[in-house]
Amino acid sequence: MKTYFHPEQLLHHPRTYLSRGQMRSPQEVPERAARLVAAVRGLDFDVREPADRGTAPIAAVHDMNYLRFLEDAHRDWKQMPDDWGDEVMSNIFVRDPNPLRGVLAKAARYLADGSCPVGANTWRAAYWSAQSALAAAADVNDGARDAYALCRPPG
Repeated sequence: MKTYFHPEQLLHHPRTYLSRGQMRSPQEVPERAARLVAAVRGLDFDVREPADRGTAPIAAVHDMNYLRFLEDAHRDWKQMPDDWGDEVMSNIFVRDPNPLRGVLAKAARYLADGSCPVGANTWRAAYWSAQSALAAAADVNDGARDAYALCRPPG
């Protein structure tokens, strides 16, 4: 079975994780994906890097404002006058209506909870995760019986 995974997906490396009111060690770490890739290779599956299909197919599924948030959030966060830390992590969550004024308002809208911080390389990892999913979907669409996209970060 063809398996798609890009090493850039390992660049997402959360340092914070808020669960049940406490800061804990993150569970979604690069080593998790590395173990899965090793297991897939151990089964002699064909592990390939996906082609770059650009952002258009990703934007067909996800709101473009959300994609821009993922791409720009860490840079915008680090430009705040106070030290807000190294990862974008909201302590409030506001869905609609939310005018999306500023990085904190965007984080409140687009982050689901305290377990999904955005770091310096989250966008690159998420972008290549989506490319992996697109490659596997294209294989199946083109007639393959199966394909596996190892996607991280999740979401």
